[in-house]
Amino acid sequence: LVGTEQITLNEIDSKVSQELFDQLNRIHFIREMALKELIKDKLLKLESKKQGISMDSLLNRVYKEKIDNKTIAAYLTRNNFTNTVPEFKNELKNYSIDSEKGKSIIMGRVKEKVLADYVDSLKSDVNIVKKLLPPVSQYIKLNNSLIHYRGNTQSDITVLEISDFDCEMCREHYPVMKEIYNKYKDKVRFGFTHYGSYVTPSSLASEAAFKQDRFWEMRDSLFMQSKVPDSLLIFNIAKNMNLNLIDFYNDFNNNNLNSLIEKNMLDINSSGIYGTPTILINNRLVYNSSSKDEIEARLEFELNK
Repeated sequence: LVGTEQITLNEIDSKVSQELFDQLNRIHFIREMALKELIKDKLLKLESKKQGISMDSLLNRVYKEKIDNKTIAAYLTRNNFTNTVPEFKNELKNYSIDSEKGKSIIMGRVKEKVLADYVDSLKSDVNIVKKLLPPVSQYIKLNNSLIHYRGNTQSDITVLEISDFDCEMCREHYPVMKEIYNKYKDKVRFGFTHYGSYVTPSSLASEAAFKQDRFWEMRDSLFMQSKVPDSLLIFNIAKNMNLNLIDFYNDFNNNNLNSLIEKNMLDINSSGIYGTPTILINNRLVYNSSSKDEIEARLEFELNK
């Protein structure tokens, strides 16, 4: 309590919603790795019990049957190890494949591959039910007025891209979102809004272009530049788009527009978003917003519900 004012756990979580979701996903990844190891151990335990031998005896038998000079040669060829084999601990070191250390490293890795293949073969005979589910982000509702939409604007499914024209990762992410948009634009509504630590010339340019119904064309042009556009380049883009340059100039320099973008970014920040690019699908965070596979998997799930 602060005086008579109460602070709830939901309020706390909403202030750090994206950071909290990221941490939960990291924990989930650690759990997934632990589960994978435990499944392997259980499978080997069941198989050794089935054969009436110890687990060590089972592993020794597998290695004896599966590893020979041909197996080792195939491993070296597959990994292009001709003279040395690398090992990274505190630092990267290379060892001759003919040295005792090199042979030890190679044998250890060959055993890991053989064991992994053997464990996979055991899975076909055992019913494995996994109930470890990834975290679901809390519902994030952005009430700002600077979201621009395209695609199927009547769709019940919305992909919202929270991005920054001056962010290098956002620029690298642009082709991914372009490909996803082209694939799903007939089924999904796509939105875009600005976020960053300050109002950039590019964000002003896109909103000035919006005044002439050319937001998406300006947005694409800005992201396709090889470097972050300065004002001169921005006005050249506007000229090549055949925008009314007088109106564009006036809107670009309009303090009210600057304040509107700034308020938009503060609203996003207050919802617990802290980075770009960030993707929301139906108001829930995508963990890896740069992953085409993850975004498409979420979209297919929503489309098939």
